[in-house]
Amino acid sequence: MADERKREHNREVLKLCFEYFKHFTTISTAAALIELTLYQLFELTSRVAVGGLIVSGITVILSIAGMSSLSVGAALEEDEFPEVGGRIIALMFFTALSFVAGLLVFADVAVLHSPGPLPKGSVGEEGRSQGLCSLYMYVYLERKEGSSRRPSR
Repeated sequence: MADERKREHNREVLKLCFEYFKHFTTISTAAALIELTLYQLFELTSRVAVGGLIVSGITVILSIAGMSSLSVGAALEEDEFPEVGGRIIALMFFTALSFVAGLLVFADVAVLHSPGPLPKGSVGEEGRSQGLCSLYMYVYLERKEGSSRRPSR
């Protein structure tokens, strides 16, 4: 009876870990697509796209490695489900860490390399850029008004 409980517990933990990696793969891919969209929409420098995409790619690779490790480990054990070891826990930790780092890298580089000051009277005090939010508002207002002006770089 105790062996059956332990087997079922290990099976459920493996399923949860697999779902963890699967969701990070999906979220990282979506984040990369959003980053590319923002890169195009705001006409940011290529450093912005490259920085965020490299770290998002690392997250996807770690997630796939985790799913593969879990799948192979479960397949090698015929009747028993292996316990989650330190390698899987480390992969889970570094997957989450790289995902957060990817978001921070993209945000940091996007703000540092956003176009220069916005024209006076558009958004922000005294025509100064307030980062991506004010840049978005400027682009939105310019498109809404039908103007073809763009912020200077």
